Amino acid sequence: MSLIDQEHTRTWRKGRIIVEAPEVNIAINYPTDTGSLNSSKEFLKRQTQKRTRLSGDELLQSTLSGVYNEVVAFARVENGET
Repeated sequence: MSLIDQEHTRTWRKGRIIVEAPEVNIAINYPTDTGSLNSSKEFLKRQTQKRTRLSGDELLQSTLSGVYNEVVAFARVENGET
C-alpha cells in the first residue's frame, strides 16, 4: 500500500483501493519501496524490528515527488488475530 495525498499520488501499479487501518496494525512504512515479502508474516515481523515507523506526516514529507512510498499493515482475520 501507499500513503497518498494531493501532492503524493503515486502508487505501485495501477490498482487502487482506499484502506483504513489502525496505527497499531501498521508494520512498516518507508518513503520508497522496501521489498517486503507480504506472504511471510514472520519475515514482516523481523523487518518491523529493523525499521523506525514514521508518522503519516513524516512519511509524506520524506516521499519524493513522483515516487511511491510503501506501507505494510497486518489485517485482522475472522478469529480476531493479526
